[in-house]
Amino acid sequence: LVAYLNGATLLITECRDSRCESRSESNLSTDAVPSIGSLDVQLGNAGQPIVAYTTSTDDLGIGLCHPSGCSTSAVATVIDTDNIDGMSPRFIIDDIGRPIVVSSDLFGDLHVDIPWWVTQ
Repeated sequence: LVAYLNGATLLITECRDSRCESRSESNLSTDAVPSIGSLDVQLGNAGQPIVAYTTSTDDLGIGLCHPSGCSTSAVATVIDTDNIDGMSPRFIIDDIGRPIVVSSDLFGDLHVDIPWWVTQ
């Protein structure tokens, strides 16, 4: 699983075999225009890709795919608009499948965001 930027588009590539000869590439977001180098990607409890990212307007976004893959369904949305900057977002998955996202703002203040609607 790889998340990356292609211009202003956030993409996810999922390998379908151990050599990644069979893979699926999906567009996760073009709305928020992610900033370069500001991504964290992990698999959720149900095996779905989850990506935390900062945008060019210094917002914090989260994107996730349906457990059957990004080509089935993907959602990306901004979860914090408090000038997130400095530290690239990082997250862990809690016991019920929610990402707990840690980031910092322009003043160095730490932010912890838990998108309650992301559960599996």
